[in-house]
Amino acid sequence: AAGGCAGMVGRRFKSTYNSSHDTFGNHPPTLPPHLGILYLIVPCLLIAVLVHPQLNSSFVSDTSWAFSMYLESVAVLPQLFMFQKSPSVSLGMGNTIIFMTLSRTMDGVFWINSYHELVTSSGSTIPGIVCLGSQVLHAVLLGDFVYYYAKAVGEGGAEMVLPTRELMV
Repeated sequence: AAGGCAGMVGRRFKSTYNSSHDTFGNHPPTLPPHLGILYLIVPCLLIAVLVHPQLNSSFVSDTSWAFSMYLESVAVLPQLFMFQKSPSVSLGMGNTIIFMTLSRTMDGVFWINSYHELVTSSGSTIPGIVCLGSQVLHAVLLGDFVYYYAKAVGEGGAEMVLPTRELMV
């Protein structure tokens, strides 16, 4: 399914791609445009290596799980970065981000009640706290998006009007 989606994006919907808006990672120190995502992957991997629970005492399994959770928290940043350069976002794209936000909110509710289970063998609750922190980070990153989405839906619009980088102080 993932391969089919990638194929559709790369061929069928290629005309909808605006490369001038897709500049995530093009800031000093500059990486080649296709490697800008490393600004998210590398810190998440480092944090996962350093701070992960010991759910089944397997370094690879526990670190992979933590990396996945941390990366999910910031995975929306390139999309939000592109949104800043465009005057509007279709409600269809907004729905995608809102459903992802709802899913992460439910993850957060789960972890608020379960983070204490993510203790290390030495009894440290730091992995659980970092897990909760990743949930809070995701909520903070999407807070203004949710506001503008609700505003657009409330006004019955077909598009969301977001503040662009030029309008931000």
